Amino acid sequence: MKECTEPAGNLDEKAFVRRMFSDASCGAAQFFTYEFEQHAATMQKYIHLLTGKPGETEIAVYCPTTLYRLGGNLQPTIKAAYPLRDLCEFDVLDECLIDDGALNANRYKTLLIFQANIVDQSIIEWFERFAKNGGKIIRIGNEPIANIEGKPWKQPSKLRSTAAVNSDQKWLKELQQELVGVKGVDGKLDGVWSCRRGNETFWFNSKDKEATVSTATGDVKIAPYTISESTTKWP
Repeated sequence: MKECTEPAGNLDEKAFVRRMFSDASCGAAQFFTYEFEQHAATMQKYIHLLTGKPGETEIAVYCPTTLYRLGGNLQPTIKAAYPLRDLCEFDVLDECLIDDGALNANRYKTLLIFQANIVDQSIIEWFERFAKNGGKIIRIGNEPIANIEGKPWKQPSKLRSTAAVNSDQKWLKELQQELVGVKGVDGKLDGVWSCRRGNETFWFNSKDKEATVSTATGDVKIAPYTISESTTKWP
C-alpha cells in the first residue's frame, strides 16, 4: 500500500509547495489534492520527489497522545514544529508508535519533548529505556513530567532542558548546540528546510527572498518558496 498524507485544502501556492516538500521528506509515495487544476503545474514540477523514501534523521519529536485524549491542547507542539523544521528534519512518534518499539536508540539519537506534563507510565518507561541505551532526551522548557496519577518522573541524567519556546528563538539556538553532529540537522537557522536521502539532497526555501546553500560542488541558489535539489553531498 502506498502511503500519502491527508490533503489540506485552501492552500496558496507557497503553502502547497511546502506541503509537497514535507510529503516528500516524510516518505509519502503518492499525492492527492482536491485542487488539482489550481496546482497542476506545481505537482508536475515536484511529484518526482515523492519516492516513498523518507529523509534520513536521528531525531524524534514526542507527540503526547495521553495529554490529547485527556483534552489537552497540542498547539504548543504543533506551532513549535514549524521553526524546528528549519533547524532539522525529524520524525514524530506518538504513544502508539512508542509502545510498538519505535523509540529505539539504534534508530534515534535524540528525542525532543515539548509537552509531557501527563504521560502514560508505560511511555515513561520507554523514555527510560531509550536513555539507558544511549539516547539523549531534550525537554523544551521546564514543565514537570508526570504520569497520569501525578507522580513526577525521576528524570535520567541524560535529560537536557532548553529555554521555553518563544519568539526570540533562544530555544532553537540552544537546540542547535545540543544537536551538533546528529543526522538530520543542517546546522543553520536560515529559513531553508533540508532533506537528505543518501547522495540526494533537496531544499525548500521558506523565506520571501533568494537563499543560497553550499554543496561539495558549489553553491545552490533557491528562489523564494521553491524546492531545489542536488545529487552531490554537502561539504
